[in-house]
Amino acid sequence: MTSAQDPLLVTKDAGVLTLTMNRPPQRNALSPGLVSAFAAALADLAHDDSLGACVVTGAGSAFCAGLDFAAYAEASADRTTVTALLHSIGRTPKPIIAAVNGPAVTGGLELALACDWIIASENALFFDTHTRVGAYPGGGLPAYLVEAVGLRTAKAMTLGGLRLDAAAALRAGLVAEVTSPAELLNRGTEVARTICMHDSRLVGMLRAGLNEAVGRTTEHTLRAGEEHLRAWRASADTTFQRSH
Repeated sequence: MTSAQDPLLVTKDAGVLTLTMNRPPQRNALSPGLVSAFAAALADLAHDDSLGACVVTGAGSAFCAGLDFAAYAEASADRTTVTALLHSIGRTPKPIIAAVNGPAVTGGLELALACDWIIASENALFFDTHTRVGAYPGGGLPAYLVEAVGLRTAKAMTLGGLRLDAAAALRAGLVAEVTSPAELLNRGTEVARTICMHDSRLVGMLRAGLNEAVGRTTEHTLRAGEEHLRAWRASADTTFQRSH
């Protein structure tokens, strides 16, 4: 169990793992301690059969301000663990929902984008400052952002400093839905619990099929879907499952 002083609050309930970045004075910036705790929690999510989905959010008024410059500002600082964490979010074999409660900035934007989808509070704000701070994004932002909002809006955000509030992020396709601040975590948990009600094998196969479609031709995606369908039919138990 975690305590109120830990950089990451971890709760498990009804199959849902909730991870709350807990550094409000630092706007939940990614410190070595937070990165380490986050990585350990994702490993637990991957291997704990009682968990079916995860919700990631931030304590206080911000989602995540990116890297903690107190720890990572020096050129010699080791940022490989941060990069590994951001990459591992997308590779975790169970759905992860970002419940963005406030600003998601630079590395925090990458973190949200690495999740399967985003539910945003009306207080959410999305922007990128990699050009301002003089750093190349190592967590996959160029790929994720273009997939989410398209090339031109991605360029406007990354090169031109365009900021998207919750309503604009919804119109751009960056977030799936917007809710009130008071209902954000409840909504994220509700969606995660719905996922947990479904067959975990089917959820995993569908998620993999959707991910495989990115940047691929329709023909490739159809062939991959046929392979998933054969695997599902081979593993399914009921008449309904075998007939589809």
